[in-house]
Amino acid sequence: MRTHYDVLGVEKNADADSIRKAYKKAVIQHHPDKGGDTEVFRSIQNAYECLSDKNRRAQYDMELQFCGRETESFGPHDFGIPDEFINLMQGFPGGLFTAFQDRRAPIKIQNIELTLNLSLIDVSNGANKTIFFERYVIVDSKKRVSKNFGDTYHVCDGCKGKGVVEEVLRTGFAFQHVSRHCSSCGGKGYTFIGGYELAHRKCKFTRAIPIGALENDIFTLKGEGNVEYDKNTKKFLAGDIVITTRYDIDATNELLKQKFNFPNICIKETHFGDVDYIYEANVFEWLTGTRINLPLLNGKFLLIDLSSDALKSPKIMKGYGIPQIVDGNGYKIGNINLYFRIGKFKYENAITENEKKALKKLMNKYYPKTAEEGAIKI
Repeated sequence: MRTHYDVLGVEKNADADSIRKAYKKAVIQHHPDKGGDTEVFRSIQNAYECLSDKNRRAQYDMELQFCGRETESFGPHDFGIPDEFINLMQGFPGGLFTAFQDRRAPIKIQNIELTLNLSLIDVSNGANKTIFFERYVIVDSKKRVSKNFGDTYHVCDGCKGKGVVEEVLRTGFAFQHVSRHCSSCGGKGYTFIGGYELAHRKCKFTRAIPIGALENDIFTLKGEGNVEYDKNTKKFLAGDIVITTRYDIDATNELLKQKFNFPNICIKETHFGDVDYIYEANVFEWLTGTRINLPLLNGKFLLIDLSSDALKSPKIMKGYGIPQIVDGNGYKIGNINLYFRIGKFKYENAITENEKKALKKLMNKYYPKTAEEGAIKI
C-alpha cells in the first residue's frame, strides 16, 4: 500500500519545506481543473493534510514503523488465519475472535470537502469570503445544535450498539451463524433520548482572506463536519471540513468589466504570482499604436503608450502582478505579462507612413485616450 510519502514523492525524513514544495508540484500536475484525476488529487490533499501537521505526522510515522502499513483495525485475517477456520470458530457462542472484533479502531468519518473560489482582486486586496455547505448534526427539541454527543443517546441494549443481533442455529451436528437487523433500534445501534435527533442543516462559514493568499491552500475545520454513529466504538463522532482555495479567473474578469468597463481587456491565467493579460486591439490601434489604461488588481491603473511595433510582441511589467505569501512571512508580487490579440489587415502595406501619421492624428482627435485619474505612467 502506498504511503503518504509515496503519494507526494518525498522521503520519510523530508522537512516541512520539501513536503510543501512537493505538494504544490503535485497539485499543479493533478488538479481536476487541468484534466487530473479526482481520486489522485484527493489522495494528494489527504497526504499533505497529514504530513503538514506535526502531531498527525508523528502518529502516522509510528503506525508505519510498528505496522509496516496503514491500518485502522486488525482481526484474524491479519494473522493469516483461513476463512474456513474463522467461520467455524465464530459458530460457537462467545466466538473465539470476539476479542479481535471489540478492539477495532474508530471508523473514519467522511470529510466534507469544499472549494473556496477567490477572485484575483480578493487575493490582491484581502477580503472576507463566505462559503455555504450542508451537514448532518445532532439537534435538541428546539433545533439547537448539540456538541455534547454523550448526553443525547443510549446505546441499544438489544444489539449492544452493533445494529445487528447475532444468533447461532444448530442444524444436526453443525452450527450456523446468523445475523439480523436489531428490531429495537432499527439497525442503527442507538436510540436518541430527550427529543434529540440527527438533522440535515444548511450552514455557512466566513473566513478572512489575507493579501497574497495562495491557490490550492488547504485549511481544516476540525470536528465541524458530518456527525455519524460509529458502531465500533459505540459513539457519535464528528468529521472535519477540508477547504481548498482556488483562483477564479472568470469571476475576476467579470469584476474587472463591471468595475472598470474595459471589455477589450481580460485575464487568461496565472503562474505563481504572474498574470497573463490579453488586450484586444482594433486594426487602427495596430497601425498607429495606442495608449492603454491597464486596470490593476489593486484598483489602480498603468498608463502605457505603445507604438504599432510594440503591439506585435508581449510586454512584461515587473512587480504589478499578484502578491503571494512567502513562507508565512510577508509576500512578493509577481509580474504582468501583457499579450496583444490583433486581427489581420490585408491593406497594411498599402498605407504609407505619412498616411499612418494622419490616421493617428485623426484617431486622437475623435477618440482621445486620456489617462485615468491616478494612473501610473510607465
